[in-house]
Amino acid sequence: MDSIKETNKRLDISKKISSSLEGIIKGILLGGSMGFGQNISVNKKSDIDMVIVCDKNKINELNSAIYFQGEIEEETLKMFKEGTINFFWVTKMVNDVEVNSFIYETKNYTKFCLMEGGLKGYKLGRPQEIQENYGFDGSLIKFKRNVTPHNEGFIYEKPPLAGGKFFGAPPRDDFTRGTYILYQENNFFDELKEQVWDAIIERLILEHGAKLDLKKTNILESEFVYKARPGKLPEKRIREIIRETEERVFAKLKK
Repeated sequence: MDSIKETNKRLDISKKISSSLEGIIKGILLGGSMGFGQNISVNKKSDIDMVIVCDKNKINELNSAIYFQGEIEEETLKMFKEGTINFFWVTKMVNDVEVNSFIYETKNYTKFCLMEGGLKGYKLGRPQEIQENYGFDGSLIKFKRNVTPHNEGFIYEKPPLAGGKFFGAPPRDDFTRGTYILYQENNFFDELKEQVWDAIIERLILEHGAKLDLKKTNILESEFVYKARPGKLPEKRIREIIRETEERVFAKLKK
């Protein structure tokens, strides 16, 4: 019951934020535990991770919306509009709940999710030089983030692949792990989800061959929450990921 109560509290917060952004953004969805574990994994300590996709020419409107009200620094706005960076985040407390809003530029967000291009982010505190994620076979993959000082903060990179290998990472793993769409313009997320699944399945077959052993090599093994935080990902969602991976691989190989 506590998980249901805490989930509903966070849904109420999220929906109010979302409603204030409609017409400005391409879409907004919930990642993290609110994406994959509503009424199960969510607890009093759970934060809210919101993925907000926005065109460059709409970022000033976003910053003027009721929820943000000028929260985004001028330098960040400038870099986003110029294309120097294509994602950043804003953290606020709302009704004693931490809300993390991850804002992505539409084209680069789409390219990263489809493994066609990387991302460049910006934050004030220095990011870790090395990022760790997992590949299809569960092996740990490490890559440099190319951290560069910029004004009072740092620009850092997230490549689409690491040494030519797939790695599970947000924001693209939201589509395979589980999301809750709050708002989307013209089915933006629904259409992208199909493209992301298709691209990942193609990559899985490309890296491990048509005779891959799906019990050892699959999307689930690349899932950070599943690998690094055992028990956090609900059993129902684990079964769904396994089943959907199998169905899509078999369908792809039949063509």
